Amino acid sequence: DLYCETCEELVCRDCIVRVHRDHQYDLITDAYPKHRNVITDHLQPIEQKLREVDGAIESLDTLHQQIMDQTAEIQDCIHTSIRQLLEALEERKTELIGEL
Repeated sequence: DLYCETCEELVCRDCIVRVHRDHQYDLITDAYPKHRNVITDHLQPIEQKLREVDGAIESLDTLHQQIMDQTAEIQDCIHTSIRQLLEALEERKTELIGEL
């Protein structure tokens, strides 16, 4: 396995001959120590962003659960109100029929 220093990508032996023939390349095992610090430097901000995204996801999950709880509470209130209105209508209907 080879690493093309010119293109900064992994290449196979066939590609070295065809596409990357005039490029600088190295064995992956030799290229890794050279590029390790660069990779580590690039990973640090990504890891920070990942922590931020994880925190945002956790906050969104909490908000979602709160919304779901409030939705269930509102549905219960609606059901209770409708049941009370139907009971009141039924009572009034009975009263009106009794007055006939």
